[in-house]
Amino acid sequence: MSTEAIRVVVRCRPFNNREKEAGSESVCTVDSSSGSVSLKDQKGFTFDASFGPETQQQPFFEQTARHIVDAVLDGFNGTIFAYGQVTYLDLLHVTRRFVDRYRKDVYNARRLGETGTSRRHSQYI
Repeated sequence: MSTEAIRVVVRCRPFNNREKEAGSESVCTVDSSSGSVSLKDQKGFTFDASFGPETQQQPFFEQTARHIVDAVLDGFNGTIFAYGQVTYLDLLHVTRRFVDRYRKDVYNARRLGETGTSRRHSQYI
């Protein structure tokens, strides 16, 4: 991953049950080694990192957001902006899982005495 302050990563999500039952065909090809995503019959795009539909949530979190959570625990500001073509319920589910993972890390760091006495604030919209 890049050491730049702003990174752009993409994850092509796996098919949901409805899409699987309908026999849907993927329109994107992911090359994680180069960070590129190619759309069917169109040009490709290159990102700081790319992840295919086989990527599980925990490895994705570790590779894309862990360093931000760690920096926040060290007193730095951190922002994660996520956008995706999902339904409202999918968005709530993904957001809840990410926030739960973030809060668990913050709780564990406090429990282990890693955060000192500074004030912490987290918010999601």
